[in-house]
Amino acid sequence: MSSAFSAETPKFGADRHVARGMACASCHGPDGKSPEYPDQETCLKCHQKDALVEKT
Repeated sequence: MSSAFSAETPKFGADRHVARGMACASCHGPDGKSPEYPDQETCLKCHQKDALVEKT
């Protein structure tokens, strides 16, 4: 049996954001039942592009 998921799932920092008090809606929109996937523009509202490039 095979799986479509990688054994090494990349970490995008949701746990770190929550630990710092960020609400999920800050990045994923207000609809918790159908959350949006944050795009680069969303991330750049708080993060510097060069710093993100180094981490990914």
